[in-house]
Amino acid sequence: MNAMKRGVRRVTMKDVAKEAGVALSTVSHFLNGTAPVAPETRKKILEAIERLNYRPDLTARNLKRQKTSALGLFIPDVTNPFYAELAQGVTDVAQEAGYSVILYVTSYKEKLEESFVSLVEQHQVDGVVIAYSFIAERLWGRLASSGVPAVLVDVYPTNDLWPSVVVDNEKGVEKALLYLASLGHTDIGYLSEPPYVLSLVKRQRAFLNFMKRKGLPLRDEW
Repeated sequence: MNAMKRGVRRVTMKDVAKEAGVALSTVSHFLNGTAPVAPETRKKILEAIERLNYRPDLTARNLKRQKTSALGLFIPDVTNPFYAELAQGVTDVAQEAGYSVILYVTSYKEKLEESFVSLVEQHQVDGVVIAYSFIAERLWGRLASSGVPAVLVDVYPTNDLWPSVVVDNEKGVEKALLYLASLGHTDIGYLSEPPYVLSLVKRQRAFLNFMKRKGLPLRDEW
């Protein structure tokens, strides 16, 4: 179904259910995380959300709550320098705008993720910055349903529900390798964690492509 045919009428949860070919209650359960939804059904719902460009009615929900002047920041680990610097940067900018920041450290534990999502659902923050891609899919649905604005950082989204700010990993690796090559280096190694997230996959792929394109030696031990 073409969402453009709906004109200016707001797309509703009922529209999503019809587009996905599932019951309205199933869509509600998926978005609210109130009951298990089969993987194939979740896929249908997410595809319908994307096709229809479905967005929760944030205006109506925001009218029901008071402003908190607080933002939530989801990160998995405070000991990682990347997340520590991110937290400091978000805090600095938020304070300049008159907001405080509540730090949610998940420690890669689903129970903590769920408790933090519950706080968002209770509207204890005006918005969230999510720098963590391992949140369980059912919790993503609950975040969407909460109506609290969110932005993703260094997370490659599987749908367009939220804006995302990501690093151009390929370009960064390319620039580093071009610099090393300009100095006359040909034996170049690549040191990284195992590529368990998309950003690491992109970096490794960029390295391999550059080395092959330039005819430079590749060794497994590097």
